[in-house]
Amino acid sequence: MGPYDQVGLVVHGLLAWCADHGHTPGGTTRETYLADPERTPPEALVTRVQIRLEDER
Repeated sequence: MGPYDQVGLVVHGLLAWCADHGHTPGGTTRETYLADPERTPPEALVTRVQIRLEDER
C-alpha cells in the first residue's frame, strides 16, 4: 500500500528477501494496480507485486 513511486523499493525488497531465503527469481516482475489513482489518495493506493520463482521448495 502506498504511492506508485514506492513500488520500485518494494520490488527491490522482495528480490532481496528471495535471495536471503535461497529462491531464484525468474522472468520479470508483475505489478497489478488495484486502486484507481484518480479517486484514491497516494497513501491509499494498492499494488500487488508478483515475482515468479525458478525453484520449487
